[in-house]
Amino acid sequence: MDTMDGFQKQAAEVLVSSAARDAFDINRESPELRDAYGRTQVGQQCLLARRLVEAGVRLVNIDFPYVSGQKARSWDDHASVWNIFTEMKARLPVLDQVVSTLIEDLKQRGLDQDVLLLVMGEMSHTPRLSNFQGQPGREHWGRTMSIFLSGGGLKMGQVVGATNQKGDEVIDRPLAPNDFLATCYQYFGLPLDIHFTDFNGRPSPMVPNGKPIHELFG
Repeated sequence: MDTMDGFQKQAAEVLVSSAARDAFDINRESPELRDAYGRTQVGQQCLLARRLVEAGVRLVNIDFPYVSGQKARSWDDHASVWNIFTEMKARLPVLDQVVSTLIEDLKQRGLDQDVLLLVMGEMSHTPRLSNFQGQPGREHWGRTMSIFLSGGGLKMGQVVGATNQKGDEVIDRPLAPNDFLATCYQYFGLPLDIHFTDFNGRPSPMVPNGKPIHELFG
């Protein structure tokens, strides 16, 4: 409890600090830059994320579930939920705008080699469309997916791995989720052999069988 109280005190000090107030004051940014990110919720969240990084925050998570005018509250585009094409037409231009603007903004401020941007979901969806009462969508698919990385001093401008023409099977350089996690651990300077103690008191590896994606490291 003493440790927990210490963390709570530290968190409270951060929240009431002038540095935090300044970082969260997005109105300090120019209207032109706010427009470049887009006056959408996720656009302004990405701009705020850049401000937090400049203030010293080490990890920022941005959830992108919703665009004004959409029904979709997530990227879970099952045919039984909504029409995937209708939602993607509203969603993808916003994604393109905020990601490209964030990358350019980080570069202009000299942060691109220090900040690693990850654009990803928790899983993939079927390469082939499904249909529910005439409505198209995609279901869960765990055999292939893509993750976008930018910056962080890693080797960019490459594609690691490949699928077949249909995109449903890996044909070159298969990677597992723990390989991606191991890559993040190595990037943050964390030991790959770190363990935690489970509820039974047994040591368990944080990254079992994961290996960093060596193509990303120079």
